[in-house]
Amino acid sequence: MEVGRLDTAPRFKMETIQFIKSPVGFGLGYHIGEIAEINENQANELVELGYAIKIEKAVKVEPKTIKKAVK
Repeated sequence: MEVGRLDTAPRFKMETIQFIKSPVGFGLGYHIGEIAEINENQANELVELGYAIKIEKAVKVEPKTIKKAVK
């Protein structure tokens, strides 16, 4: 049995969402407020039904350096 390689593209287009209602009825074990990356079709369904909102992927920002005051 051959195992998939890590450098291959994902099989499905993924969407990042944040849950605003518990999706337990859909067989998902996420809590309110959690952010998840799931299949685009399922994400669209959850958004349409009011269980989640779409969010943009976070952009990594370097922390600002704090300069100390000179006395």
